[in-house]
Amino acid sequence: MCDEYCCVTLHIDCVLGRDKYMEPGTWWSYKGKLVYNMPNYYHMYRPHCSFCKRRCPYKIVFVISGSIYCSVVCIGY
Repeated sequence: MCDEYCCVTLHIDCVLGRDKYMEPGTWWSYKGKLVYNMPNYYHMYRPHCSFCKRRCPYKIVFVISGSIYCSVVCIGY
């Protein structure tokens, strides 16, 4: 929120995205498993999440041992 000049309020998640620090094409470790951040536009359709079973709506999906997750929230369960 900027009070000094423009008086504009922005939601950080709206501006930076849901997974702000995750870049497509990178790897990271979660609970001893390697996680790949795959761009979510290589397919003709959006894949289903292995946890919540919904189509993955975000710009990246997370791949762990061949399973696809739509968010870090779904990975955590």
